[in-house]
Amino acid sequence: MRNAQHHFKIKSQKTLLNLALILACLTTNAETVKDRAGAVRDDKAKLENDPRWIYNDFEKGFEEGKRTGKPVLVVLRCVPCLACAGIDAKVLLEDEILTPLLDQFVCVRVINANALDLSKFQFDFNLSFSTLIFN
Repeated sequence: MRNAQHHFKIKSQKTLLNLALILACLTTNAETVKDRAGAVRDDKAKLENDPRWIYNDFEKGFEEGKRTGKPVLVVLRCVPCLACAGIDAKVLLEDEILTPLLDQFVCVRVINANALDLSKFQFDFNLSFSTLIFN
């Protein structure tokens, strides 16, 4: 019995190690668009004048939230990374279920997180799509 438990423990450890290695490979080889600068320019061209989204200006979003009394939804997005492109597209497109929910917020899209105050914006740096809600 003891030998079987020992064998199971070793096998479980090997399985966890293999899983960790696979996940590490997946996160380090995240697929990105071929033209990074072009993807960012296209994103800006599509959304900088969008009536719903405040583009890359969270301070303006906070001011609008104070003015309207609405909570602020900040979407942090690494545009060149393709891992969350589907989620991103779903949030940006008009949708009969999601659109009325987004209308309850001041929506801010941030594509450059380099200057964010990390005491205010706490998120997982390994993700290419994060959302935070401020009241």
